[in-house]
Amino acid sequence: MIHISLILCFLAVVLHDSFFKGSVQPWLGPLPATAVSLLPFFLLITTTHIVIESLGRVLDRTGSWEAVRRAD
Repeated sequence: MIHISLILCFLAVVLHDSFFKGSVQPWLGPLPATAVSLLPFFLLITTTHIVIESLGRVLDRTGSWEAVRRAD
């Protein structure tokens, strides 16, 4: 799933740069641009970790294969 997100982010940047050449914001320097680029991945990784961890606890408590399927 992360591969699809990475490809979509790359496509969004390439398409934006090819259609909107003069739309670079003056306040968007290297540091804010890096933060804006990496924040969605950090949120995705954090959310995935929390969900997998909670499903692991469900598996430990109940032994349910449904938790394994959802984690996968």
